[in-house]
Amino acid sequence: MASIDWLTVLVSAAINTPAVGALLGWLVKRRVAEETVKHNQVLEELRAKYSVELEAYKSDLEKSKQMLQAEIEKTVLVTKVHFETEFDALKRVFARLAEIRPRISDLRPSTSIVPVDDTPEAKKKRLYDKTAEMAELYNNLVTDSENLSPFYPAEIYAEIAKCRIAVSSEIDDISLTTGEDGFTTRWFARGRTNKEQFLAAYMQVSGLIRERIAKLGVVRGS
Repeated sequence: MASIDWLTVLVSAAINTPAVGALLGWLVKRRVAEETVKHNQVLEELRAKYSVELEAYKSDLEKSKQMLQAEIEKTVLVTKVHFETEFDALKRVFARLAEIRPRISDLRPSTSIVPVDDTPEAKKKRLYDKTAEMAELYNNLVTDSENLSPFYPAEIYAEIAKCRIAVSSEIDDISLTTGEDGFTTRWFARGRTNKEQFLAAYMQVSGLIRERIAKLGVVRGS
């Protein structure tokens, strides 16, 4: 006859009693409730984390849209013919300025190489020859900048006008030079002033042209 496992019998009997069964049921429910709370906490933390990341993404996206819109608004839409006409006008006028730039510095250089047997008359002749050449370049600049002015922005025209004034002042000052005033410290100083004014306006023109070309956008199909 097999022996009876009284411990198993007692445990089984205890479990089957209403009080113990209720206790076990309560313990199971409590465990489930605790796990549910932990699970919900994890979900809330994830939800909060992803919510912050989503808002950051939306903010970055909005900034990108605003920057793109700003660039679009700055773009000046023109036809292909308009673009080519304006580009050619700016190119031709700036070429005139570029011809003058190195020569205006050469009109009254602070130092220069001269012949050993140089004379005041030869020095004056070289100066006036260079001035005559500058006058021709100046006239070309005036002609092109005026004739083409309807085809490029007024702000660029205004800076070109400053270049013209500086060149004109330099030509006039040299042309009116007297024997006593020529090649003096003050005479050279006036030349530097005219050159600096020209170069400052020249750089402004260069920058404005770059900005203008960057803004122009050709309409598709034009």
